[in-house]
Amino acid sequence: MYLGLALGMRPRTVAARRASAPAPVSPSLIDRQLRRRARWVMVIAFSLQGFGSWGLPQHLISLFSQLGVPGAAAVGIAALNGPATIAARLVEIALAGRLASISTATIAAAHIPLAFVLLLAPIDAELAAALFTVIYFGASGVMSVARLTLPLTLLGPAGYGTLMGNLALPQNLAFAAAPFLFAVAFRLLGFVGGALLTCCRWRR
Repeated sequence: MYLGLALGMRPRTVAARRASAPAPVSPSLIDRQLRRRARWVMVIAFSLQGFGSWGLPQHLISLFSQLGVPGAAAVGIAALNGPATIAARLVEIALAGRLASISTATIAAAHIPLAFVLLLAPIDAELAAALFTVIYFGASGVMSVARLTLPLTLLGPAGYGTLMGNLALPQNLAFAAAPFLFAVAFRLLGFVGGALLTCCRWRR
């Protein structure tokens, strides 16, 4: 009889404990009302950043040549974009645990406009091109990782797979269109843009 009472009471006891237990706290750092806005902000930011990192490499040599970098040097400097990307990711791995992903993404995003400022700086053309390549593509390499980790940090693990699928579609469309649109822009505005950039910087 006591065994039957114990077995009969056990489910009710567990149910009572579950009912009295506090609800789990969502790991999301953003209130639910802001989740939709945060998704749109990430879609726009990641798509624009990826648009540049996918479209610009094919035209680096032409861009550097228009800025006064000799042909062989332009090829060598443009080839730094791959090592710069890998090196930045290795640094990020080494600093994992010390910096939150949102801090890493913020630092990387701040370096992208810095790279363009250095490209237009009144310094040697080859040095400006090298600094631009290392900083811009290093920051882009870190941002490519942030595209995967930042949504998890900000919005939590709930529905992460669906969220990444929704974010991936516009990003992939932007990435696919980037080389063609960059080619059209350089075809129509390349010489004008190169001349304007050259006029904005002091020639050595």
